Amino acid sequence: MITDAVGFSTRMSVDEERTLRLIDRDLTLIGDTCREFGGTVLKSTGDGLLIYFLSAVEAVSCGLEMQRQLVDLAAGLGPEEYLDHRIGIHLGDILVSEQDVMGNGVNITARLQTYAKPRGLCVSRTIYDVVKARLTLHATFLGPLHLKNIEEPVPAYQLALQAEDTGSSPQGSDDNTCTLPMTTEALLANALRALSTHPHSLRIKKLIFATYQQAWENDPKVLEQFDLRALLLSLRDRHSTLAALEDQLGRVVAGLNRQDLYTEVTEAILKQLQPWYARSLVQTRELGETELTQLTVRSLEERCQTLADQFDQSPAALRLRKLLYCLCHGSWENDPNLLNQIYLPALIQQVLVVAPQPQDLRYRLSRIVKHLNRRQQYTRLANQIVLTFQTLYQSQLGSTAGATALVESTALAAEPSGPSGGAEGGHTTLTTLAGAEQPADLTTLHGTLSNPLSAGQDSGGPRRDRSSLFDLRSDILQYANPLRAKILLYSCLYGPFGYTSQDWSSLNHRTLNDLLQQTFEYCPTYADLDSKLSIIGHCLGRAGDGGQVASAITQAMRAYYPQDPNAALEPLVVAELEVPEPPCPATKDREVASLGDRPAVAVAPSSARSSA
Repeated sequence: MITDAVGFSTRMSVDEERTLRLIDRDLTLIGDTCREFGGTVLKSTGDGLLIYFLSAVEAVSCGLEMQRQLVDLAAGLGPEEYLDHRIGIHLGDILVSEQDVMGNGVNITARLQTYAKPRGLCVSRTIYDVVKARLTLHATFLGPLHLKNIEEPVPAYQLALQAEDTGSSPQGSDDNTCTLPMTTEALLANALRALSTHPHSLRIKKLIFATYQQAWENDPKVLEQFDLRALLLSLRDRHSTLAALEDQLGRVVAGLNRQDLYTEVTEAILKQLQPWYARSLVQTRELGETELTQLTVRSLEERCQTLADQFDQSPAALRLRKLLYCLCHGSWENDPNLLNQIYLPALIQQVLVVAPQPQDLRYRLSRIVKHLNRRQQYTRLANQIVLTFQTLYQSQLGSTAGATALVESTALAAEPSGPSGGAEGGHTTLTTLAGAEQPADLTTLHGTLSNPLSAGQDSGGPRRDRSSLFDLRSDILQYANPLRAKILLYSCLYGPFGYTSQDWSSLNHRTLNDLLQQTFEYCPTYADLDSKLSIIGHCLGRAGDGGQVASAITQAMRAYYPQDPNAALEPLVVAELEVPEPPCPATKDREVASLGDRPAVAVAPSSARSSA
């Protein structure tokens, strides 16, 4: 048996003296109780005890009695006046030495303890099978648990003091129905309840959202529009096993600054979803497949063909194809020949896969539009897409709610008039893609690095003053991890970074501001900067995401260089410079004043595509 105090470290950080007094009181009670049931305390873990028994029945009886006494002790007290505890119990061999207690049995017990609810027990099925004939238990089957660093799954049960805490009736020796596991829906409801009330519930939703949308979102108003249950169901459809989901969560966490914190968040998510994933959905999938008749497939194809005809008849047919292509492929395509060769009904079906819900379509379109220069025109086209897809979503989902028509913001600033005669001449206000039920701002606007030069700007000198680089640093940090930005600039100035102790020491003595100033001196023109950073980014390769970081830095530094006098010869006006944001942008988590939880991998439009 292993016991553990819930939230002990957090309580210690708030009131160390009181928490130490409470844990000393509770551990004394636990130790006295275990001796009454023939248990032996082997060691203390700080906020818990490791205990062994000669009888499984005595161990479980003791665990239940410990929790009863602790609950009675907390009766009538405020939350700050007591501690809740978890208990894990397993049957297995242990090795006891003069210094420590070890063995696979100890490791399994420690992992099981983390699955116990506060004021409850988690026991392995080995234990449960031994004691169920002799004890009346309020148990819930958790399924086979994949415990960390344990090779084989361990089936386990949750034991509670009260029947209402389990969602099932009391369990006895002769009632086989008592051992039936909870329904899939009940397991999902339990997971949702635990994740929603978790201390890191906001970060949990951010991580789940990022894994589903492949885009990091910091705006709580945006996150509120996406139901956590719907996100989890969609993720399960996409990642049918817990291992696959864990791998995908790990990929997202690998791109974040606070990897240790989000690794803990990942473990919390997987722990709560483990019982739900353990329940097979084969029957549900088979039912869905039988319902997908040939008639349904044919009907879907016909509807997609109808939508394609509507898009092709629009005066802005090519731009609509551009938006749909970017939705599906995560990159912007300006080649009309390539776009016109695409079979549009198939592309529309692909949109349904990428954005299976109406709100997914709104969200993804808004992320694309906010980084286009002609935002007003493309917002209208995005609205047109959502409205056109409304009937398709209704037929697919069988819902009368469908997608809500998007409206243009009344606060949209007029497009600046200039020689270009379009939005290229200045910075237009972003028209948010917001439905009637949506907040005014569907996405957080971090600014764009793709705005072309304003017609009214002086082309004889830099458009921004180099004497203060605060804004430049802010622009870079929105799209690139500061450490990777420093490594790339350092490599440009002093040669490829070798990740040696000498390189790290040299890098640590240089600030990002210093490296930027030196880069301006080393690259007298923007063409030099673009060329040198592109080359060094390519040299660093995928391991450092050099190309993406280089693109982010060059685009941010562009405004600090004099305008090229030959720029008028470049197709800046003819080309629309519609450079959208890739599908998983590097945006900063704004929950703290510092860098916060922001993706460490920079994602920005490539310099080659931007200049084109």
